[in-house]
Order: sequence, then structure tokens, then C-alpha cells
Amino acid sequence: MSTARPDDEGRLISPELLDILRCPLNPSRARLLLENGRLRCERCALAFHIKDGFPILVVEEAELPAGCESLSQLPCQREEAERGSAAGHGPR
Repeated sequence: MSTARPDDEGRLISPELLDILRCPLNPSRARLLLENGRLRCERCALAFHIKDGFPILVVEEAELPAGCESLSQLPCQREEAERGSAAGHGPR
């Protein structure tokens, strides 16, 4: 069991690791920012928990930003769906 407070968890992530971490929903375009003991996607604002110093990059366990009720409402997912529709492929 961890004795670290949620705000302390981010201190356990090295700057080098933070530089290479990316949002799993859009790894080629979205960096993760350390804010309030969580990793927040700079693009869609999805917030990933940090447990015992390890980032939990499981999308289904992340916190949705205010105003989003599902992953499909995230800006990056709407853009992807629109691109697929424009190309005639439909949503994935």
C-alpha cells in the first residue's frame, strides 16, 4: 500500500520519462503534462492516474475532462471520426 499522497505521485516520475510519455489515444500528436499528481493529455485533457510512481495509461481508467461523458466525445476522437467520415471509411 502506498503512503504517498496523490500530489506526491508525480514527483516520482523523472523528467526524462515525462518527455517520452504520450497519450495512448493519440501517441503521435499528444504529450502528457504533469498536473496535480496526474498526467493530463495536452490535446484532449484526459487525466491519467499515477500509482506508486507508475503512470496508469489505461484509457478506460482515466478521468474524462469536464463536459465529456464518454471517450467518443473527446476532441481527438471526434476529429478522428470526422477524418474517417471524410475519407469514406466511417468511424473506427
